[in-house]
Amino acid sequence: MCEIVLVVSLSKQALDERFSESSISFSKALLAQALSEQTEISLSKDKKELFNRVLVKDSTRFNVDESFKEYFPCYGGDSSEAGISIQFEYDLKQGGISDIELQSALDRDSTDALKKKEAIREKDLIIRDLGYHHGEVIKHISDSKAYLLMKSFASTVYDGK
Repeated sequence: MCEIVLVVSLSKQALDERFSESSISFSKALLAQALSEQTEISLSKDKKELFNRVLVKDSTRFNVDESFKEYFPCYGGDSSEAGISIQFEYDLKQGGISDIELQSALDRDSTDALKKKEAIREKDLIIRDLGYHHGEVIKHISDSKAYLLMKSFASTVYDGK
């Protein structure tokens, strides 16, 4: 049996040029399909009526090659000069991606929450970690008659003992 190995060499620019709006949309659709097949939730009809959408959002950050620092700047120091943050929001009820965005690793979760607060609608359940905390966003959620589930601030009182 003979094995044939094909090696293709692409420059960074050539690879970047292959990512069009349609290829990005296609990649998002593939990811949404894979996630929806793995996160099927069965709720009784009365439970489904509580919320229009159940939106879970988080981000992850990682370093990339320093040649990307113009597009995705990072803190530098011991790590790379370039870093990416992926903001990802998934609607558990509908079974689809409601937001996915590549950002600089310098961008904060709370800034993302503020920038995208207008997407929150009545009877949405918003589930986020404390990094997305922003007073204006919380007020908007309340004014929109939506719901928020977020880890609360923890405080420790030292009693001197």
